[in-house]
Amino acid sequence: MLSLSFAVHLDNHNLQELMCPNGPLFHEWLPDGRTDAIAVPTVDSRNRLELWFERRGYLDGTFVRYDKTRQEVDVDTMRRQGHLDAGQLRGEAQYVSVVSSELEAVRDDRRGASEYVAFGKRVVEFLQPPLSAFIDLLRTQYGQYWLRELRPWDSRSESLGSYCSTTLWLHWREGQDLSWRKFRPTDLSSGMVVQPLPGRACGEYLTESDWRYIQQTFNPNATVPLALRLIGRAHELRDAEHVNEAFVQAVSGVEIAIEHFLATRAQGQAEGVVFFQRFADLPLKTRLSVLATAAALVPQSTLEDALKAIDLRNEIVHEGKQPNDPNRQKFLSLVECAKALLGLDELKTPVLYPGNRLKAPEPKMGPA
Repeated sequence: MLSLSFAVHLDNHNLQELMCPNGPLFHEWLPDGRTDAIAVPTVDSRNRLELWFERRGYLDGTFVRYDKTRQEVDVDTMRRQGHLDAGQLRGEAQYVSVVSSELEAVRDDRRGASEYVAFGKRVVEFLQPPLSAFIDLLRTQYGQYWLRELRPWDSRSESLGSYCSTTLWLHWREGQDLSWRKFRPTDLSSGMVVQPLPGRACGEYLTESDWRYIQQTFNPNATVPLALRLIGRAHELRDAEHVNEAFVQAVSGVEIAIEHFLATRAQGQAEGVVFFQRFADLPLKTRLSVLATAAALVPQSTLEDALKAIDLRNEIVHEGKQPNDPNRQKFLSLVECAKALLGLDELKTPVLYPGNRLKAPEPKMGPA
């Protein structure tokens, strides 16, 4: 059995510096470290996992300010303060699933040894899911959306040692009277995962023709349809790898785009209004199929992918399944349907990524 300690940094550097909490914000109280720890249920009852936030900070004269290096929180002020920063998520675990050869590799710090790596993978698989689920609970039910999510380890972007050292800040020891040592199954390394860009790749970014079109058509008084806002939000969620939420938003966007499509054609037509009200009672897939086919809105292949995307959305909502759409083909089919239903000339979904590319230079024409 090994004892493991960890710390997960929750500060999100994408937020404005003026208001960038280090962790969740509490009201008139802060957890007091291990005294207020949360015991996490484990599959193997011999294992133990506890999570907590430490009461860290100091009194600056008026307010308690978070400082990870100081434990000088004034309790009276804490009990009156509107919000208090809890800082990093911390915890300890007792983990029994270790064999003697693995334990020897850890003791000897044999980084890269197969025994150390195998054990390290199991430790990460033991810790990451419950830690991620706990952070997700704070982000969703308790509204602390600014907390940084804890992603699973991805061997394509960093080594196991890097994940253990700079994401989980893992340490280990065999007894309470021994010092903590770094848990580092491999050397530190990281890299960038380069994947093909979906859709039209770099063509999804603004182009000169887009700009010229905006020059001719921009109207500051025009109202952005709700369906378009939903599709935009769905794209943002998909780009941030919130795939489940993206599908739910995108399908909702298509459904509202259908209402927009029908409403624009029912204006001033009493009979049309009655028909469209009855039409709205049909299942979403039926409505989309009828309109897309009758009005020739999108190619048949796009329609088929969109219908599969609606099925995916239903599986996500009702069965909790994870969608299988690695190249975004089904997701982008929903975008194309929304674009057609809204009567838009263009609707783009660029990907935000740190890389870039250059086309080959145009060949120079020599003298005839």
